[in-house]
Amino acid sequence: MSANYPITRILIVDENKENGELLCRQLKTYNRHIVLADTTSKAWKTICEYQHDVIFIDTDVKGDKAINLLKRLHEDDSYRATIFVMSENDNLSKRISCFIYGAKKYFLKPLNVSEINNELTLIENRNNCDNSKLIS
Repeated sequence: MSANYPITRILIVDENKENGELLCRQLKTYNRHIVLADTTSKAWKTICEYQHDVIFIDTDVKGDKAINLLKRLHEDDSYRATIFVMSENDNLSKRISCFIYGAKKYFLKPLNVSEINNELTLIENRNNCDNSKLIS
Protein backbone atom coordinates (compact mmCIF):
# COMPACT_ATOMS: atom_id res chain seq x y z
CA MET A 1 0.00 0.00 0.00
CA SER A 2 1.50 3.33 -0.98
CA ALA A 3 1.20 6.52 1.02
CA ASN A 4 -0.35 9.61 -0.49
CA TYR A 5 1.92 12.68 -0.49
CA PRO A 6 -0.23 15.66 -1.47
CA ILE A 7 1.30 19.01 -2.25
CA THR A 8 -0.07 21.15 0.48
CA ARG A 9 2.57 23.79 1.21
CA ILE A 10 2.86 26.42 -1.48
CA LEU A 11 4.70 29.74 -1.39
CA ILE A 12 3.57 32.46 -3.80
CA VAL A 13 5.95 35.36 -4.43
CA ASP A 14 4.16 38.24 -6.15
CA GLU A 15 4.66 41.98 -5.61
CA ASN A 16 1.14 42.58 -6.89
CA LYS A 17 -0.75 41.75 -3.72
CA GLU A 18 -4.11 41.49 -5.51
CA ASN A 19 -2.77 38.93 -7.99
CA GLY A 20 -1.13 36.93 -5.21
CA GLU A 21 -4.28 36.94 -3.09
CA LEU A 22 -6.41 35.86 -6.06
CA LEU A 23 -4.11 32.90 -6.76
CA CYS A 24 -4.13 32.06 -3.03
CA ARG A 25 -7.92 31.98 -2.88
CA GLN A 26 -8.17 29.87 -6.01
CA LEU A 27 -5.58 27.30 -4.90
CA LYS A 28 -7.12 27.06 -1.43
CA THR A 29 -10.24 25.64 -3.07
CA TYR A 30 -8.05 22.58 -3.82
CA ASN A 31 -7.17 22.23 -0.10
CA ARG A 32 -3.70 23.67 -0.45
CA HIS A 33 -1.90 25.60 2.31
CA ILE A 34 -0.69 28.86 0.82
CA VAL A 35 1.82 31.41 2.09
CA LEU A 36 2.01 34.72 0.24
CA ALA A 37 5.11 36.92 0.13
CA ASP A 38 4.94 40.29 -1.60
CA THR A 39 8.73 40.78 -1.77
CA THR A 40 11.64 38.47 -2.50
CA SER A 41 13.20 39.29 0.89
CA LYS A 42 10.02 38.16 2.69
CA ALA A 43 10.00 35.09 0.47
CA TRP A 44 13.58 34.23 1.42
CA LYS A 45 12.77 34.62 5.12
CA THR A 46 9.82 32.24 4.69
CA ILE A 47 11.96 29.81 2.69
CA CYS A 48 14.57 29.78 5.48
CA GLU A 49 11.89 29.05 8.10
CA TYR A 50 9.73 26.46 6.31
CA GLN A 51 10.04 23.77 3.68
CA HIS A 52 7.56 24.28 0.85
CA ASP A 53 6.50 21.72 -1.72
CA VAL A 54 6.10 24.29 -4.50
CA ILE A 55 7.19 27.89 -4.94
CA PHE A 56 5.56 30.23 -7.47
CA ILE A 57 7.74 33.22 -8.31
CA ASP A 58 6.48 36.18 -10.29
CA THR A 59 9.34 37.23 -12.56
CA ASP A 60 7.85 40.68 -12.99
CA VAL A 61 9.16 41.89 -9.62
CA LYS A 62 11.33 44.99 -9.81
CA GLY A 63 14.88 44.55 -11.04
CA ASP A 64 16.51 41.12 -11.10
CA LYS A 65 15.17 40.13 -7.69
CA ALA A 66 13.18 37.16 -9.00
CA ILE A 67 16.17 35.77 -10.91
CA ASN A 68 18.38 36.32 -7.84
CA LEU A 69 15.88 34.40 -5.71
CA LEU A 70 15.89 31.58 -8.27
CA LYS A 71 19.71 31.54 -8.20
CA ARG A 72 19.77 31.32 -4.39
CA LEU A 73 17.32 28.44 -4.40
CA HIS A 74 19.24 26.70 -7.18
CA GLU A 75 22.51 26.99 -5.24
CA ASP A 76 20.99 25.69 -1.98
CA ASP A 77 21.31 21.91 -2.23
CA SER A 78 19.39 21.38 1.00
CA TYR A 79 16.18 23.02 -0.22
CA ARG A 80 13.88 20.77 -2.22
CA ALA A 81 10.88 22.43 -3.83
CA THR A 82 9.40 22.48 -7.28
CA ILE A 83 9.67 25.99 -8.66
CA PHE A 84 7.17 27.49 -11.05
CA VAL A 85 7.52 30.99 -12.45
CA MET A 86 4.80 33.26 -13.70
CA SER A 87 4.96 36.41 -15.76
CA GLU A 88 2.92 38.86 -17.78
CA ASN A 89 5.50 38.94 -20.55
CA ASP A 90 6.93 36.21 -22.71
CA ASN A 91 10.56 37.38 -22.77
CA LEU A 92 12.60 34.48 -24.16
CA SER A 93 15.88 35.35 -22.42
CA LYS A 94 14.10 35.67 -19.06
CA ARG A 95 12.39 32.31 -19.64
CA ILE A 96 15.73 30.67 -20.43
CA SER A 97 17.29 32.16 -17.27
CA CYS A 98 14.41 30.82 -15.19
CA PHE A 99 14.88 27.30 -16.57
CA ILE A 100 18.67 27.47 -16.09
CA TYR A 101 18.08 28.29 -12.42
CA GLY A 102 15.69 25.43 -11.80
CA ALA A 103 12.19 26.50 -12.79
CA LYS A 104 10.09 23.52 -13.88
CA LYS A 105 7.31 25.46 -15.60
CA TYR A 106 6.72 28.99 -16.86
CA PHE A 107 3.10 30.20 -16.64
CA LEU A 108 1.94 33.27 -18.52
CA LYS A 109 -0.53 35.60 -16.87
CA PRO A 110 -3.46 35.68 -16.69
CA LEU A 111 -3.04 32.36 -14.92
CA ASN A 112 -5.20 29.36 -15.63
CA VAL A 113 -5.70 27.87 -12.17
CA SER A 114 -7.02 24.63 -13.60
CA GLU A 115 -3.75 24.20 -15.54
CA ILE A 116 -1.75 24.99 -12.40
CA ASN A 117 -3.72 22.48 -10.35
CA ASN A 118 -3.16 19.86 -13.07
CA GLU A 119 0.61 20.46 -12.81
CA LEU A 120 0.43 20.10 -9.03
CA THR A 121 -1.53 16.86 -9.41
CA LEU A 122 1.09 15.51 -11.85
CA ILE A 123 3.81 16.21 -9.29
CA GLU A 124 1.77 14.51 -6.56
CA ASN A 125 1.27 11.45 -8.76
CA ARG A 126 4.99 11.32 -9.58
CA ASN A 127 5.84 11.63 -5.87
CA ASN A 128 3.40 8.85 -5.01
CA CYS A 129 4.92 6.62 -7.68
CA ASP A 130 8.49 7.33 -6.50
CA ASN A 131 7.56 6.74 -2.85
CA SER A 132 5.74 3.49 -3.60
CA LYS A 133 8.94 2.19 -5.25
CA LEU A 134 10.81 3.02 -2.04
CA ILE A 135 8.22 1.24 0.12
CA SER A 136 8.08 -1.98 -1.94
